Amino acid sequence: MNRWQDWTKVVLGLWFAATPWILGYSGMTGALWSGLITGLVVAILAALALPAGRQMWTEWLSLIAGAWMFISPWVVGFAANSVALWNALIVGVLVAIAALWLIIAPGGYGMGYQRQEHQHA
Repeated sequence: MNRWQDWTKVVLGLWFAATPWILGYSGMTGALWSGLITGLVVAILAALALPAGRQMWTEWLSLIAGAWMFISPWVVGFAANSVALWNALIVGVLVAIAALWLIIAPGGYGMGYQRQEHQHA
C-alpha cells in the first residue's frame, strides 16, 4: 500500500542524508554522520513499508529516528550551527508526525487500523 506518509518519509530521509553537503555543514563530523546514517535509515524503513502494506515495526523505528533527529544537535554537539540545528528539528518533527500518523490513525498501519479490524471480526 502506497501511503503519502511513507513517500514523505522517503523524501525527508534522503533530504536529511544529503543536507550536510547541500546546506554546507559537511565539515562537522557529528552532524555529517548523524544526518547520513539517520536519513538513510528513515528512507530505507519507509521504502520497505511501501510495497509491504502494514509494517508497524517500520513506523515505530521511524518514530524513534525522528526523535533522534530532533535531539541529535545536542547529543552529537552541533546545536551551535543554526542551519544544521533547524534542519534536524524540522525534519525530525516531520518524520515523527508521519510515523505517528500511521501508528495511531484509523486506516493507517497502527493501533487505529487494528481496532478497526477487530470490530469487523
